[in-house]
Amino acid sequence: MLEKNPFEDSTNFKIDPSSILVNSGTNVFGSKNTRSVDARDLYGNARPGPAGTNSDIGAVESVFGIASPLLVSLDGSDKKVSVVWRKPINGTVDGYEVFRSTATIPATASTPTFTINKADSLFLLDTALVNLTKYFYRIRAFSGNTTKSYSAFSNELFVQPNVPPTPVDTVSAYAGPRSIALKWTDTAGKRKYNVYRGETISLLEKIATSVDTTFYVDKTAKANVKFFFMVLQWLIVLEQQVLFLN
Repeated sequence: MLEKNPFEDSTNFKIDPSSILVNSGTNVFGSKNTRSVDARDLYGNARPGPAGTNSDIGAVESVFGIASPLLVSLDGSDKKVSVVWRKPINGTVDGYEVFRSTATIPATASTPTFTINKADSLFLLDTALVNLTKYFYRIRAFSGNTTKSYSAFSNELFVQPNVPPTPVDTVSAYAGPRSIALKWTDTAGKRKYNVYRGETISLLEKIATSVDTTFYVDKTAKANVKFFFMVLQWLIVLEQQVLFLN
């Protein structure tokens, strides 16, 4: 006797908590918005979820009303680390909780190291750290003040701060029709570099890592936009990558 139907579909559908499908749908539709989406998803879960948010796109509803933020980069310097992340595309965001630990951070963590009550604040400088100690970071977004609704946790990154080496001497940028060429001089000798780009000088994102030449061609920059660039060195400490802010 068969205990289970061999033709039964055992696939478990779910939305990745960082997906742009989270909170991207609508709750009403039609020419006059007189029709509503189904009150339950494929598995019978309430839709939208949480209440008061937009429905997710697809047959399955996430338990989160905000997609998780993306942790972009960690850069270490002397006893400090800069943390950069991206704001979730959909949902109402009122701030972020930043978690730091000397061990990997589980999704059940509940006590943040920092709370940032500003949706467009996407940078943090963490100070008073111990050089060469490995620090792990994760971030989650929230909406609300008294009662908070959270996103899932971001990806996890780690870094080891340390005293930075001497910086590169000069950096020059040359704009072309579909690219920007960067060239720098480094009298300290041949090293490897990371390249950062941003539309504001206070928020630069890493676009290349471990560049082993003193030039780089950026082929992804948008036309007619002013960009800021930064070049940093990196070293290998305890077989892990360590980034340095000068």
